Amino acid sequence: PLSPVTQRRKKRNAGKILTERGFLRGSIAHQAGPDGVDVGSPLIYAGTQQFGARKGAFGTTSKGGPIPWGDIPARPFLGLSDDDEDEVGDLVTDYLRKALGAP
Repeated sequence: PLSPVTQRRKKRNAGKILTERGFLRGSIAHQAGPDGVDVGSPLIYAGTQQFGARKGAFGTTSKGGPIPWGDIPARPFLGLSDDDEDEVGDLVTDYLRKALGAP
């Protein structure tokens, strides 16, 4: 849930968790290669959103305050759940069976 600080600060999409303007969602890109697919975002805060950060992990401000000023929990937005992985595997298997003419 949103922290009380965030609830007071947030003006847009106040009822939506992890959404203010939708920039992160709109920035997700992929690149397919022969051995897999890379998925990510070029936004500077994407890594912190995905993995979290400890208070002060990025140094200090010019006045000596920590960056970030508090712990930021990981809020993964990329990747597959176990169920999603199973579904992707099933889709690939079905595709290959049809491509090879198997029942």
